[in-house]
Amino acid sequence: MKTVITTKTKGLFLSLGLGLISFTGFSQEHITLSLENITAKSNTIEYDLFIVNDGSTALKLAACAYGINYNGVILNGSTPSESAYSYVEGSSSKELKGMSAYNLLNTNRDGVNQLRLTMKPARKVDGANLVANVPYKVGHFKFTNNGAWASNSNAGFNFNEFNVPGISTSCALAYVNSADNYVGFSVAKKNLSVRVANSPVLNPTMATEVTATLNGAVRMQTMEAQSQEIGRQGVSQQIASKISMYPNPTQDIVNVDLYAASVVNTVVKVTDIRGRIVKQIQARSEKGFNTMTISLLEVPSGIYTVQVFQDNLLSFTDQVTKKD
Repeated sequence: MKTVITTKTKGLFLSLGLGLISFTGFSQEHITLSLENITAKSNTIEYDLFIVNDGSTALKLAACAYGINYNGVILNGSTPSESAYSYVEGSSSKELKGMSAYNLLNTNRDGVNQLRLTMKPARKVDGANLVANVPYKVGHFKFTNNGAWASNSNAGFNFNEFNVPGISTSCALAYVNSADNYVGFSVAKKNLSVRVANSPVLNPTMATEVTATLNGAVRMQTMEAQSQEIGRQGVSQQIASKISMYPNPTQDIVNVDLYAASVVNTVVKVTDIRGRIVKQIQARSEKGFNTMTISLLEVPSGIYTVQVFQDNLLSFTDQVTKKD
């Protein structure tokens, strides 16, 4: 598989993927893309991208495209180049090696940080047969920062699912059964799904417990050890700063419950797909259980990212769906 680094988005936005997923068994044509096996070092993140035909019809892949959004906080002030995103040669499944070259790009457009993979659609004779319920590895990919990742940060990888101007959309093209023309697969058409594995905490400086949520987001629960002398005996207590968010989806308010091991300054930020802050509240959290409530009543429907900072450290990240 030849890789091309380009500053222009060609063909179709590529969103590769499926790894360790459970197949739903869709009754008609359906494709699932996923991002799996994420690993990280001081200034690099690597992962695998997979694709699977999990419907009931025969498919021949013409192209797949994706835009993977990530949290720009991880860059720690660095500005990695457009070519900082790379494909490990020879890492894709042999069935996909006849596909068109990958065009890779790390971008920041309108405040949205994104890793893009696009490709030109293949002719039917050159397309890749996708055997039902068999995951095909699109490849192993690496993103390199020109400085260390921000401590205790999280990439918060998520596939861009819908059409947004200037931002790549995760989708695919495939020939269905014996048809001579390919058709499009996307979340909007309800014939494509996406999944993202848990992202690890980058350059951790404290013990963390990472809990996956259903939509692939990550909750980081900081573990803080406290020691207390009782009489002549020393008793060590570990108190977990546990955070939860509800209801989700919501039409108005979102509650954030947290347990603070000590008095902390807490900030809750809600950002849209472009990373713009649409709501923010700040409060002093007392030792023990606390609840912070934020209203999304005037916010347009969509998917938003909720982040909780305690004394300027990111301690929780999740996504909430706002419905009208």
